[in-house]
Amino acid sequence: MKSLLKLFSSVKLAIVLLIIITSTSLIGTLIPQQRSPSEYAAQFGQLANLLNRFQITDLYHSLWFLALLFLFALNILICTLTRFPAKFRKAFQPKLIKDKKNILVLKIKDSLGKNWGLAKTKEELKRELSSRHYRLKEEVEEN
Repeated sequence: MKSLLKLFSSVKLAIVLLIIITSTSLIGTLIPQQRSPSEYAAQFGQLANLLNRFQITDLYHSLWFLALLFLFALNILICTLTRFPAKFRKAFQPKLIKDKKNILVLKIKDSLGKNWGLAKTKEELKRELSSRHYRLKEEVEEN
């Protein structure tokens, strides 16, 4: 059961399924759909029996194509559900960054290049981060 969950929570599986669905849809677009058997026999000859056997003549209603769509939908659903709680927590309960090394790896790192005092630097930093829509929480340490 766990291995099945791991398989269906894989983004790689989603990509593979998407490629297969796209490829088969291309075939279904190139081969006329829902025509009479005599039209397929006239157009494709012996290949018409093979197309009919694999339901390519009515591809979008075939059981195997619908199964592919179901597997893809299931894969996307499980991917979303397994990743959602962590992403939700990260978005709405962000951790407080206290260490200098954690600040230096942020995407918004920049040098102010000024010789301001601590209070002025703090105010400028708060203004800059707020202008970029960061939510700020100030914590004062008592030594």
